[in-house]
Amino acid sequence: MEKDTLESVGVDTVAPVEIPSWLAASPSSPAAPAQMSHKASLRELAYARFEMLFPRIMDRLASGAELSTALGEIDLDLDPGAFRRWIKKDPERLATLKECEELRSEAWADKMVRHALGEYEMEDVQRSKLIVDTYRFRIAADNRRKYGETKTVELGGTISVRAALEAAHNRILETEILDVTPRLENN
Repeated sequence: MEKDTLESVGVDTVAPVEIPSWLAASPSSPAAPAQMSHKASLRELAYARFEMLFPRIMDRLASGAELSTALGEIDLDLDPGAFRRWIKKDPERLATLKECEELRSEAWADKMVRHALGEYEMEDVQRSKLIVDTYRFRIAADNRRKYGETKTVELGGTISVRAALEAAHNRILETEILDVTPRLENN
């Protein structure tokens, strides 16, 4: 009869090898390099998608769509928050976004007029007012120069520091100069 042990095949058994503590992974160690590179590659893939879709999404924004709506029309399950963060990292993309939001405000202004005139059927007055007020709020936020409330502060006159300098000089001259010669005292 043959035993199912290591001795049965002629192998010497030894005590289990202990791994030194400096070689063993700690429970709080960061993710393995393969996982980190995988995460980085997924991020890079998402950024490449963003870069490819950016002009198309900006065109939709300029024509009056919301960012989440424009992203939802693309069947790639893109996160609007991640897309907006990606835009804000680059000043050129951010400037393009601001320009498209200003153009969108013009499209929304046209929609506001149509709602106010009652061109949409089966819509009551209160609903139209709510829609117009919502558009007005968003337009004012997107295009402050043209539609937002602005306050201009005008400053007139000149500021001269000459009088203040002369007054300081006169105060110095009016003070009594004390004798500052050192005196030696005998101990």
